[in-house]
Order: sequence, then structure tokens, then C-alpha cells
Amino acid sequence: MTRPEPAFKILSLDGGGIRGAFSASVLASFEAQFGVRLVEYFDLIVGTSTGGIIALGLAAGLPAAEIREFYRTQGPRIFPPLRGGRRLWRLVSSVIRAKHSQGPLKAALSEAFGGRTVGSLETRVVIPAFNCNAGQIRLFKTPHHDRLTRDHSRSLVEVALATTSAPYFLPGYVSAESERFVDGGVWANNPILVGVVEAIGYLQVPADRIHVLSVGTTSEPFHLEPSVLKRGLVGIGLGALRGQSVELFMAGQATGAHGQAKVLLGRDDAILRIDTAVATRRFALDRADDFEELRGLGEHAATSAAPAVQLFLSERATPFRFDGVIRPKRRPGVAGPAPLGPASNTD
Repeated sequence: MTRPEPAFKILSLDGGGIRGAFSASVLASFEAQFGVRLVEYFDLIVGTSTGGIIALGLAAGLPAAEIREFYRTQGPRIFPPLRGGRRLWRLVSSVIRAKHSQGPLKAALSEAFGGRTVGSLETRVVIPAFNCNAGQIRLFKTPHHDRLTRDHSRSLVEVALATTSAPYFLPGYVSAESERFVDGGVWANNPILVGVVEAIGYLQVPADRIHVLSVGTTSEPFHLEPSVLKRGLVGIGLGALRGQSVELFMAGQATGAHGQAKVLLGRDDAILRIDTAVATRRFALDRADDFEELRGLGEHAATSAAPAVQLFLSERATPFRFDGVIRPKRRPGVAGPAPLGPASNTD
């Protein structure tokens, strides 16, 4: 009898600003409960925005507890609390410029990642962003396929800045090559579909082998005040100040991506989603004071999900490590199957 093929396991991490403390706490709890390094158990990690920071950290070999600590210590620097007159001034000035500076985030990422590059990561990774120059989506990837030759030398700091530059909250990131990026959350805040398509389309993994652990950043009942839609651009602007416009785009994309991924995989048990429902407007994307509560919610969610998550931690993934050699791109039909779709800026 032939041994069945092992499961191909994907870890998908949502965006959500400082609410990434919830996700990091979930993962830190799993590592502590099961005595494992999560990076050794997943064949592919995808993460958007704050989830991109966590994905890069895990793949770089950082313990999830250290990534959680990043949110506790660096959160107040990245999103400094504002009260009284300073808060009002920041709210007014955010009409014409980003609410926060990118400098503290860049400094914090530099401390965390140092000079590490995408090619140094310990497992396959895909990080969504959006290229404003080209008007196209951008996926930063480890060189896990012969066609993927562009990103191995990029620094983790640069990739993290590209995926976390959320409009309104942070200015867009401009690379040394004058590429202008904004947050991957504008199109893939829940990157589960990105991961599934990468596995099926690029890596030629059969859908029935794929299992996905999808971790959110807390969710709230969706509510859109009628004025947001009735007042045209003014309504959208007011909705943005209240956080409603952002939630509208995030909720629509997240539910669509989850549903499409489920259809592609064709099984009800293919996806394990971990998230926690909270009260409307309980957590802001940039309020660092919420760390302790987010941590507590994450630990509770991890405890509840522990029996189900054992499926992902029962067997280590096949090790992946870039050997430093960029090989010639394969032509369709010459050396095995080619990935789906043409080569483009979205690779």
C-alpha cells in the first residue's frame, strides 16, 4: 500500500493594525501549549498588513511570544496615544495627511528584523501589497518556484512597510526603486484566498491535501450608518473618520475570500477559522492601549481552539529553505507543469 500524501498546511493571518496583538497572542499560546515552533509545521504562511509582520517574524524564526511582545512594546511608539487638544488636532490634520508617521514603524521593524531578507526565511511566504505605480496588486514571495526570482534579496523591513501602509493611518511606502506601495488590506485583508491560489496554482498541490488555519484580528457586528452611502463622497469621508468605511471594505473582502477559498477546497473541514466577536468599535486599528485585552482574548481563543488545531501540529511540514541559487525560469511543458497564469507584476 502506498502512503497517503501528507497534508499541505497554510497559515493565513489577517490585517488589522494593533489588533494583530490578538493574532500574535493566539499563536504564542499555541507554541506554549504544544511546545512547538509553528514555522516548522506550515508549508506556506500568508499574511497581510499586521498579519504580514507576524508572518515574516514567524518565518524568520522568531518565537510567537517575541512577536506578541513587539506589539506590547512597539505599539505605543508606532501609534502614540493622543488625548485632549492633541487628539483633536491629529483628527483634523488627518484630513490632509496620514494620521501617523511611518518613522516609528520603520525603526521598530528594523529592531525586530535587522538585515534579514526574504531569501533567509525558513518556510514559503506570500505577503500582499498594492503597487500604486502600476495600479496592480503585488505579492512579495519567497523563491519557492523557478519563476520567483525578484524578491529573495529584499529586506523584511521593506516588505513589512509595503504591506502595512494603510491609507489614512500611514503614508504609502516608497521603495529605493521609487515603487509606491500601500497596504495589502486594500484587496486582501483576509489573505486566505491568496494562500489557496498559491498552493493550487503555483505549487500544484491537489485541493484535497490543503488545510488552512486562518486567524483573524477580532471581528464586530457589521453596521453601516445610512448617511455614509446617502451623502456621496462626504458620507464616505465621514465614514472613514469613524472607521466605518475601512470596516466596509475589510468585511466585504474577508467574507468573499473565505467563501471562495472554501469553494476551491471543496470541503467543510478544510479551513479552521479562529477569531473572536467583539462589540462594535471596541478596538481601533491604531489604539495601542488595548494590548492587554487583545492579549487576553487571543489566549482564550487559543485555548478554545486547541483540540481542533492539533491537526496542524501532528506532523512537521517538509522543510523549505532557499539555497541561494536562482535557477532559469521553466517554460510550460519543458520541465514539469507551469503555474497557472502569465508572469506579471502579481506573481
